[in-house]
Amino acid sequence: MLMLGAASEDQVVLAFLRAEIDSPKRRLDYLPRLQALRLDRARLIDLADLSDPSANCARRLILGAARGYGRGEWLFKGFPTDTKWERVLVEPADFDRLKYISRDLDWLNLSGKTRRVPDGARNLDTNQRIAEKVRETQREIEQGRSMAELILVEADDGALVVVEGQARATAFAVLSDRAFSAFVGKSALMNG
Repeated sequence: MLMLGAASEDQVVLAFLRAEIDSPKRRLDYLPRLQALRLDRARLIDLADLSDPSANCARRLILGAARGYGRGEWLFKGFPTDTKWERVLVEPADFDRLKYISRDLDWLNLSGKTRRVPDGARNLDTNQRIAEKVRETQREIEQGRSMAELILVEADDGALVVVEGQARATAFAVLSDRAFSAFVGKSALMNG
């Protein structure tokens, strides 16, 4: 894993929103909240200004309402508040460290309950819905399309747990020969 430098919480929150805002599965977690707060998606997310404190606060509130960020709920239940972030390049040699988050049963089952992303890549044929999504992502990667940075955390056992980006991580594992950009959160309190 190649360290590219420190990252701010605001960068990670923005990356998370950008990755999920157009997701068919998550779109409705975000768009109604933006509308209810009368926030402009383009200004807040698509053309975001990370130097604007009020916009950064609004993005944290939106991610909190949609996914429990900063509240210790849902996806972020038990998430350490002292997490420090780094921007990294995850290289193919690191793929064996990639694990799915334990809270997502579809990905857990895909991996044969090991949570290992390479196992999920090998078992794609066991879940047609996931396989279609991963193969579509794989084609986009092969065509050179830019991918959103994944959000990972480094667990106490050294695993890189995918908090956001399971399909992209699996597509990279299927391809097995390309590095990808990610944010990695670290804390002494981070569990696997």
